[in-house]
Amino acid sequence: MTAAGRQGAGGRPRRTVPVRGGRPRRGPGRPTGSDGDAERRILDAALSAFAARGYAATGIRDIVTAAGVTQPTLYHHYRTKAELFARLLESACEPALGAWERLVREARAEDWRDLLLRFTAESFGLARADARIPRLLFQSTFGPPVPEVQGALEAVAGRRFGLVRRIMTLALEADAISAAGAAGGADGLALAFCCLVDQHVNVLCRDPATRRLLTAELAGWLVGLFTTGATAAGR
Repeated sequence: MTAAGRQGAGGRPRRTVPVRGGRPRRGPGRPTGSDGDAERRILDAALSAFAARGYAATGIRDIVTAAGVTQPTLYHHYRTKAELFARLLESACEPALGAWERLVREARAEDWRDLLLRFTAESFGLARADARIPRLLFQSTFGPPVPEVQGALEAVAGRRFGLVRRIMTLALEADAISAAGAAGGADGLALAFCCLVDQHVNVLCRDPATRRLLTAELAGWLVGLFTTGATAAGR
């Protein structure tokens, strides 16, 4: 059967675009080969630019220059800067968030401390591995409000906060932390803990010399500090 005779969904002929030699050209789809390499370079350049200057101060020209591609190439992959930013957030945050949501969903109350320690250690590990990711989130979240990406940022922040709130709920269910001493309940505990951990990431990941301090040992110390304080508050 010839290319022109192949049937698509619903029995309709599938459109192909003939090129030299009579072979059909691939239609739109996920990038492959050099096309995929260009997209990876675009995402990497965008991550560096957004992390360094913030979303509002970064232009498309900054990204294409750093990526070594043309503007038409970028717009082949992303219609707008906001769409590029949303894809960047997804690629940077979704794998870890998805895995943690599955883990926490199946956790038992007595697992709360191990989960808190692991969550902190993994957060530190991600910051050590690529400091651009926390910088991107801090720059975009605490910089001037940008309505076109606010929804994407709030979705990531909300999911991450929800994970910590769930762990705090487990701690309350295990009676490891007194509800009487937890101002604001699980929400208040989660907010206090996120502030403690995220401020360490924010300060220490700015410089390679201090970034190495984001260790499992520091994670253990912070979790111990938090739980001791939260437990004492309930006495």
